[in-house]
Amino acid sequence: MTKNRPTAVAALVAAALAAGTIAAAPALAADGGSGSATGSSTGSATSGATGTAAKTVRISGADRYATAIQASLKDFPAAGSANGVVIARGDLYVDALAGTPLATAKHAALLLTDGKSLTDGVGTEIQRVLGPDTAKPVTILGGPDAVSPQVEAQLKALGHQVTRIGGADRYATALDIAGTSGAKTAVVATGTDFADALAAGPLAAYQGSAIVLSNGPTVTDAGTAAFIAHAAHVTSVGQPAVDAVHKLKVDDTELAGADRYATAEAVATQSALKDAKSAVVATGADFADPLVGGVYAAYNKGALLMTDGAKLSLPTARALLEMPGLGGTTIVGGTDAVSQGVQNSIDTVLAGAPQIQSLRDFQVQAQKQAKTDREAVTITANILADQLTAAADALSALTNVVKQNPDTHIGDPLLKLADALTAVLDAKDDNALYTAMQNVDLASRALGADPDATPAEQAAVSSFTTKWGGVANAYANYQKADATAHMSDTRAADAQRAIDEAIAKLIGA
Repeated sequence: MTKNRPTAVAALVAAALAAGTIAAAPALAADGGSGSATGSSTGSATSGATGTAAKTVRISGADRYATAIQASLKDFPAAGSANGVVIARGDLYVDALAGTPLATAKHAALLLTDGKSLTDGVGTEIQRVLGPDTAKPVTILGGPDAVSPQVEAQLKALGHQVTRIGGADRYATALDIAGTSGAKTAVVATGTDFADALAAGPLAAYQGSAIVLSNGPTVTDAGTAAFIAHAAHVTSVGQPAVDAVHKLKVDDTELAGADRYATAEAVATQSALKDAKSAVVATGADFADPLVGGVYAAYNKGALLMTDGAKLSLPTARALLEMPGLGGTTIVGGTDAVSQGVQNSIDTVLAGAPQIQSLRDFQVQAQKQAKTDREAVTITANILADQLTAAADALSALTNVVKQNPDTHIGDPLLKLADALTAVLDAKDDNALYTAMQNVDLASRALGADPDATPAEQAAVSSFTTKWGGVANAYANYQKADATAHMSDTRAADAQRAIDEAIAKLIGA
């Protein structure tokens, strides 16, 4: 049980006895307690969760630049069907982290290029996807140090309007993109690595949010901090971003896992994407394929998951099973990036869904019960807090009576009772609370049995004893609720372990 610590009752009583004044009774509050390679293949499996055919297909090219072109062909199969193109440097992620919601908002293809010279094939794809309408814009992400003036000149030579979004650093670039988008809601991810921001991309696109960047666990850019503070809603993706937003004292929705794979799982299964019909899987070791894959996922209103390239990551497998509407998966990147073995494991997991569904059903029920039981703990903790406040009020009233009797003989026993009650109010854990409550019980009994107490003092002691009885009953109810919640938490955790073990068996982990 957690509490807002009140002023020590003992100090109040001592001051009243010494100075003839009485302070107000203390109050107590309680609350419940983050390179594409050659090769392409297709596969299929049956999803037991949905009973529909779940096909695993692959989008890949000879390298990351060709993979981006292949994804553009999938996103915009008809010539001239895109309204724009977003260009990012293919070997440096920093300016591209916020590119997914920008590209989708513009209904634009996202393509990669070498920073010094326009990569072969990119110009041809720009002309195809934009068609003859030269008014359709090409937007470069990053300043001239990232994507050179030569590349900009080559793009202009294609006949399209070319603009550049690039700030002094990655944080300023993301903020400039946010300003361009006009978004009123924010998704925050760390800018010190690529995985969390790219996993957040499809969600930001779905919500119409802008992605802005923290510097690890801190927002160091003043403009970014102001954008977050004034956003209508904030979603923090990854533990560094969660920590950074917490420091800003801004309310947020938190999506974070133990690593990049678990964070992507959280985004896919705990956000508005949880009912997505599709998912993209890309390597978690390099940025290019998940950047391209995130845009593809966004256009298909799907989620982006990442995996170890050699072995399907457990959080990724778990996410595929936690998305009940999933109709199929797409791997972005060649077999050097995401191996054929991983693709086979994805098919196996989806085919094995019926074996796991009963465990998932039990887990859902266990989680619901655990939530209900934890709410009961909060309720009983608040009742206990109210009863403790009432007892403190009664002790203050008793102190008032005692101070009016200059010949009192129960001043010392009263101070012992006050010390014991203060220990209850200041208890930092349940063990300390239990011990302190036993001491209050002993002290109140001793005070009540004192033969030197006047009738008025005896009446006040009796009133405190009655109030303390209410505390004891409330504490018993709190203990019972807490024990029940602990058992429910254990059942939910056991269900998750059973699911993880079943998935690991399916993928041979």
